[in-house]
Amino acid sequence: MRITKIEIERFRGIRKLTTTVPGNVQLIAGANNSGKSTVISALDLFFQGEEGIKKAKNLSPKNAYYVREGSRALTTIKIWFSNLSTNDKKDYKDAISKRSNSFWCKVKVSRNGEVAFSCSGTGNATELYKKLISRYTIFHVPVLRVSNDGFSSTENHRFIQTIRDVLIRNRPGPKSKYQKKYEDHYKKVSNLIGRVLSESKEAASNLLPSDSEIKFKFPNAGMILENILKEITIQSRPKFDLSTKEEGTGYQSLLALGLLKHIVELESSRRNQSTLILLEEPEAYLHPQFQRKVISYIRDLSKNSQLIVSTHSPTIIDAAEIQNIMRIERDPSGLNYDWNPEHLSANSKGKLSRWCDAKNSELIFSDKVIFCEGFSDAVVIRKIIEQSQDLNNLSDNLSVIAMGGRDNPDVFAELTLRFNVPSLFIFDRDIYTGNRSTLKKLCNTIGVGLSKRDTEKFERLKRQACFNLEESAAMRRDANVGLIRRNIFVFASDIEGAVATSYPKKRILDELLSIELIDNQQKEILSTKQGADYYDGVFDVIGSKGWNMKKVKNKSKPHIPGLIVEDLSTQFTQNSDLAKLKQVLKQFLKNKKRISV
Repeated sequence: MRITKIEIERFRGIRKLTTTVPGNVQLIAGANNSGKSTVISALDLFFQGEEGIKKAKNLSPKNAYYVREGSRALTTIKIWFSNLSTNDKKDYKDAISKRSNSFWCKVKVSRNGEVAFSCSGTGNATELYKKLISRYTIFHVPVLRVSNDGFSSTENHRFIQTIRDVLIRNRPGPKSKYQKKYEDHYKKVSNLIGRVLSESKEAASNLLPSDSEIKFKFPNAGMILENILKEITIQSRPKFDLSTKEEGTGYQSLLALGLLKHIVELESSRRNQSTLILLEEPEAYLHPQFQRKVISYIRDLSKNSQLIVSTHSPTIIDAAEIQNIMRIERDPSGLNYDWNPEHLSANSKGKLSRWCDAKNSELIFSDKVIFCEGFSDAVVIRKIIEQSQDLNNLSDNLSVIAMGGRDNPDVFAELTLRFNVPSLFIFDRDIYTGNRSTLKKLCNTIGVGLSKRDTEKFERLKRQACFNLEESAAMRRDANVGLIRRNIFVFASDIEGAVATSYPKKRILDELLSIELIDNQQKEILSTKQGADYYDGVFDVIGSKGWNMKKVKNKSKPHIPGLIVEDLSTQFTQNSDLAKLKQVLKQFLKNKKRISV
């Protein structure tokens, strides 16, 4: 049996969230404070049992939406289960839908802490819930928080929490092999200590007041275990003893994962039992190479259990399968989100997984993303945003990703659509003067294909020559009227040409001299040129294809355009490429929806 769908309402920052769970591994990614840990906390709470739910703290949201909904608003956690065994089908037959061969169970909690249950079908919901959670073994490995002494409280420390879950039964359900052994050993030790204390009390009876009654109360097993774990030392090869709390936090995390793997394999033979592992940020404090190994561990664990994993790591995302990744959007007013992505074909899985690598998967953790062709474009875009205060104030959690060319923008568009990330694409002019099938595929993926009129226009613009700023501005305007509503912006030339034509002539020549792209003699020659002759000369120096997409004789170094923007600021010539780009960036960053014409 495994979880196939989750629905959470009015739980902390989640107003309503619905997500399908397609396999044995579900990665939850997103920006900070988007609700990743909240989803895991809700699942953990569901399996706590009625008494555990009643004791839960900070259950009710503090968001305005919850206050407005009135005193009868309930926090609910509803989970669907499928992949049922023969025994499961017998035990839950009154709740199972014959059509889907699955069933659901819902926990409802009122504002004053009253708990109620409901389920699919006709059975007794409370009894079904009790039976359900008794069949599940839950391991919750929390986010790693370390105190000043290197060892934080039990409920916040990954290493201790994992061993506690392994050795101490703290929720409904049958005891594991290790829990039985620990309980038996603890009883033996406590009985021995109790006998010694009783004998000492009897021996001292003549010294004690006659009316005094002495009883001994033992600490709980978890407290004893925590104290033992704090004092465990690890002996390295030079026979140097180091306590676990002094070991690196990444080392402690790996120990916890190793223990989980061992326990899950050990418990996998138990009949009618399912294992759920709730794992928060397994990459914390780990080198990228070890993060890749973590994914390998997760795959091994998934053979005998189901895992829900939150992550901030592009390396983890890169190593995971694309269909197992869920992205949560950030909404401070209360998250209202439905995650049910389309099923991917084998071909789509391979294609998207290839491009959702450690570099490009940054988009999953972003609120918005800008795609451009190369490194030079990315540097210039970042410089414009950094140096423009109004843009910088809007750019929290923005990613600028260089695609490494213009051949596969449709794949990046498909990724942004799958993960519901607003995107803007920025291209050189040759996106429509070259092979237009690339532009056509991108527009089709975005969902607004090129019309016959668009195609005819681009064919006309392809043949159109340009020799001055006015003509280039008109050409850029013509091209972008059809593209900007698709969140696509095209320069009149390329990024180098855009930089060269977006500042007054004297400022550009002084800058080219200062960064040693030209000498005094070349500057003197260029300063005497006018019109097309001047721009052709500057395009050659800076390594631009120019307005007419000529072959580049000497391509400049990728950092040069960004360096020029950094030195000359963002006070661009009116109606120039970069002035228009700045306007487009502002509109994109301000609006959640697509840019208007």
